[in-house]
Amino acid sequence: MSYTPASVDEWSKVFVRELISNASDALEKLRHMTLTGENLEEGTSSRPLEIHIATDKQHRILTIQDTGVGMTKEELVDNLGTIARSGSKAFLEQLKGQPGSSEASSIIGQFGVGFYSSFMVADRVEVFTKSSFPGALGYKWTSDGTGSYEIQEAEGVFPGTKIVLHLKPESREFSDEDTIRGVVSQTQTGDVLRGTPGVVSQTQHLYQYQWPHALNVSLLCRTELPVTGNSGFKSESGVIKKYSNFVGCPIFLNGQRANVIQALWLVDPSQALWLMDPKEVTPQMHDEFYRFVGNTFDKPRFTLHYRTDAPLTLRALLYFPEGKPGLFEMNRESDAGVALYSRKVLIKSKTDNILPKWLRFVKGVVDSEDIPLNLSRELLQNSALIRKLQRVLTNRLLRFLHDKSTKEQEQFDLFYKDYSPFLKEGIVMSQEQVEKEEIAKLLRFESSRCSPGERVSLPQYISRLAEGQKDVFYLAAPSRALAEASPYYEALRRKDVEVLFCSEPYDELVLMQLRQFDSRNLTSVEKEMRQDKEKDDLTTLGGESLLRPEVENLLPWLKKCLGGKVHTVKVTRRLDSHPCVITVEDMGAARHFLRMQSHQLTEENRYALLQPQLEINPSHPIIKKLSKLVTSNPRLAELVSQQLLANAMVSAGLVEDPRTLVISLNELLSLALEAH
Repeated sequence: MSYTPASVDEWSKVFVRELISNASDALEKLRHMTLTGENLEEGTSSRPLEIHIATDKQHRILTIQDTGVGMTKEELVDNLGTIARSGSKAFLEQLKGQPGSSEASSIIGQFGVGFYSSFMVADRVEVFTKSSFPGALGYKWTSDGTGSYEIQEAEGVFPGTKIVLHLKPESREFSDEDTIRGVVSQTQTGDVLRGTPGVVSQTQHLYQYQWPHALNVSLLCRTELPVTGNSGFKSESGVIKKYSNFVGCPIFLNGQRANVIQALWLVDPSQALWLMDPKEVTPQMHDEFYRFVGNTFDKPRFTLHYRTDAPLTLRALLYFPEGKPGLFEMNRESDAGVALYSRKVLIKSKTDNILPKWLRFVKGVVDSEDIPLNLSRELLQNSALIRKLQRVLTNRLLRFLHDKSTKEQEQFDLFYKDYSPFLKEGIVMSQEQVEKEEIAKLLRFESSRCSPGERVSLPQYISRLAEGQKDVFYLAAPSRALAEASPYYEALRRKDVEVLFCSEPYDELVLMQLRQFDSRNLTSVEKEMRQDKEKDDLTTLGGESLLRPEVENLLPWLKKCLGGKVHTVKVTRRLDSHPCVITVEDMGAARHFLRMQSHQLTEENRYALLQPQLEINPSHPIIKKLSKLVTSNPRLAELVSQQLLANAMVSAGLVEDPRTLVISLNELLSLALEAH
């Protein structure tokens, strides 16, 4: 026998769930054989399909028994002799292409090492088994986990399999009933549901209960509950989140049903809600299930009940919360909200890698038969498969949101108002341009073509591009009013070019990361102004603007006066109402860099890094007056030029603390007042 019991699992308690899954496999095999008319031992068809767990704390013994198909001697050797062997996997392979193979689709095993996790807690394991075929003998398999095993015939063995674990002294906790109960079931809303429930109705052997408190929990079950007065129900009888909650067979712990309770959204204890026909699931059932998986009390805003068999076999039930996320939820990157199952067996309750982090607000369940259940369901070892699963789910959720944005625009707008930061995060964090652009289809911006408050999408913008326009233009400003008053917007407004206004936090960063959309560049109007091919044509000066000789004198004077604060000074014809403007090579990136590093930079280093270009409007009254002040009042001209630069830097969003401008502004005012 070949295995490494000390290294195959990180959490020893996983062995209970693994053994339950193996038992469920055996029951599913027997059910399939019964349905397909296999020649089985007399009375097999009437045998109850159950899993029984028993604890013996005094003798440190844990027993897990199923009434399933059992094993022959050959199967014992095959299934328990090598760590990589899986009886259920071989069973599925054998069924492929055979009639009735769909009946075995519920087998949840497909793993070969789960059984051996028991040696992490046990120093001796005994397996009693008897096949369900006619004339089968009973066998006892024994091993101490050191590399060998014994098989011998045994009398009095019932059909099925019983595993007896003789626990190590340090693992005695697993012979305690409460410990095993805690592994089999995890409470969603607490260990105890306080208060005594009342029976609302009783029809067709179904008992409905209602709790008389704020939780407003309504349950439906097939068995009358053991009410314990004001103490309420223990976790196995409450709204629980079991590792094996959706295994399609009863599980008994020391004779008491451990998975008896099913919520109102799960009338059939053997049926999981996400596996039901979407048409059969009512809004009330969705509400109850959403509260269960989301650990919340609101209702779902949107519901996606998704089923597909290609490229993966998936059954997903995903919810978009109704409530607006708080600051804590926005920053809680690792709190995933989707549980991952394989054939109704929980692999991980909060799986943080089947959806990208930007979709962490989505709640629900994903069940995939393609997920192999290896020794530890906490460790998703098949990363390639998980990446494929994430891609399939992400694409489906994006299509779902696209449909909502067109068919339920009002509801989508409300969703966008609350959850747009997550979408923008997705664009920034995604590594694939295709995915970035799919998310970007959901973004909404104010536009120069639309009324205030109205928003457009990038596809809408592109659909009405002017003839010859190749780029999508945007302008970042704290508000629409400031954007419309911006010196960078004047030239495009004069040409009637549509501009998107980015006034929400991080809009500019998002578009910088996106770079392109539908093969068109996303261009900041500030960058477009810097890269304008228009030459400094001084021959056209005159009329209402400065004359060419005046400009030729003013430009070098400004460069000298402003020193290292400007890299170049030039004339621009793109301004109307503003005297000057500052351009840098990449304004958006410069702004974000300064926000992060401004406290580490001196003023000299700031200007050296930015290399700003000052562009003056030769037709503006202030510039024309400045040209005269250069000779008539040099000191005042110097203060005016410095203030013009400061104003331009503020308009560009490159000044973090305007208080630094107060001293020079006061001196300018003093000189201006001396003339009166």
